[in-house]
Amino acid sequence: MLAVGDGLRKRQQLPPDQLSHQTFLNPNGTKNIYYSSAPIDDSDNKETKFAKQLADGPQPFSIRNYIIPLILTLISCFTHFYKISWADYVVWDEAHFGKFASHYIKHTFYFDVHPPLGKILLGLSGVLAGYDGSFGFESGAKYPEGLNYTAMRVFCAAFGAGMVPVAYFTGKQLKLSELGSVLLALMTLTDTALLAISRFILLDSMLLFFTCLSVYTLTCFRNYQKTEPFSPDWWLWLFLSGLSLGTVLSVKWVGLFAIALVGLHTLEDLWEMLGDLKMSLKTYVWHWIARVACLIIVPVLVYIFSFYLHFLILYKSGEGDAQMSSLFQANLQGNNFHENPLELAFGSRISLKNNGRGGGLLHSHIQRYPTGSEQQQVTCYHHKDSNNEFFVSRPWGAEININQTTGEEEIVKVKHGDIIRLVHAQTFRNLHSHSVKAPLTTSENEVSCYGNATTGDSNDHWRVEVIN
Repeated sequence: MLAVGDGLRKRQQLPPDQLSHQTFLNPNGTKNIYYSSAPIDDSDNKETKFAKQLADGPQPFSIRNYIIPLILTLISCFTHFYKISWADYVVWDEAHFGKFASHYIKHTFYFDVHPPLGKILLGLSGVLAGYDGSFGFESGAKYPEGLNYTAMRVFCAAFGAGMVPVAYFTGKQLKLSELGSVLLALMTLTDTALLAISRFILLDSMLLFFTCLSVYTLTCFRNYQKTEPFSPDWWLWLFLSGLSLGTVLSVKWVGLFAIALVGLHTLEDLWEMLGDLKMSLKTYVWHWIARVACLIIVPVLVYIFSFYLHFLILYKSGEGDAQMSSLFQANLQGNNFHENPLELAFGSRISLKNNGRGGGLLHSHIQRYPTGSEQQQVTCYHHKDSNNEFFVSRPWGAEININQTTGEEEIVKVKHGDIIRLVHAQTFRNLHSHSVKAPLTTSENEVSCYGNATTGDSNDHWRVEVIN
């Protein structure tokens, strides 16, 4: 009803429970409440929209939600698989990672700087392709007819193709519009560098896929964190986030950047919770426990498990033995450690390994130092080689005991405190040191190989110390 009073039209007064209202918080902490008889249209209020989206929780899955990502996935598969076998020769780093796959198929031990999960998956692709591990993967070499390199490349390209739907669903979890989610997927689809590197037998497609997967699982967990903390879905996505982080780290150490992303987000999240006065201390502690368990312990367990598989599969002696300790090598099938006597004697042919972590084998070759004494170089080498071998000989002037019955030299075992000479097995020069400064570590004396079976001096003598 309308009433006429002072010349202005007035509405009939309605009781407060029939009025729409908005509440505004003033800077000083007081509240202003505004009533209206008409419904308030807050559709343009961004905060209201975002709150409504959060209340909806993570995007539900339905058939309609899969139509667009299915189309994008099919296009991605086409671009990644199209003419993937055209280059029928070893391309770029396929020369390295193809060899690693061969080692897993042949079960021969090798050493590499990267964690093993990605290379184990490459070995799996070779098994699925029927590859027997016999190809050498020399750079530029043409693939033999019996090697289905196409299937191995398709296996790697599938990880690259999978990034496109993951990018789309990540956009949906970030509450982007349909067009925004499609744009995010198309940006991933049309990245030519990403497309090219995914079409070969390399680790990069796996690394990038698991990185994208980590971001997706984090966004899913983030939505449940704001709507349903400690619900079964909340625990699931938190666990899957840790699982995907473990796979990233187990392919390449550069995956630490993905862990840094999740870690920084988690610390910010926990910091904001610390300022929430409505949250009890018990609940806050449980948030810490959950994140430590799922985002630290789970990735570490995945990383350790990848190495467990690595050592379980590679149980035969291979080209990487020299990187490991003698005790480790003794447990590999095909080594000759069982043929070696346990005790050292004069006349033994030995190799000496640095006891430090990753230490190399004592090595010499015919090349000479360019400065200093210009005698034969002595270095460390991390691979098996005949130049790593030395004979254990008696010191100059030592008496040789001859067995009167056989006429042969008696076997004399080397004991603690004995003086010996080490003679290089290939050049027959004596391991030697003198007061000449080393070419690189000038604070130390130079070590070289010098002389022969008749030429030498006391600088060829070395004392044996047995340390328990």
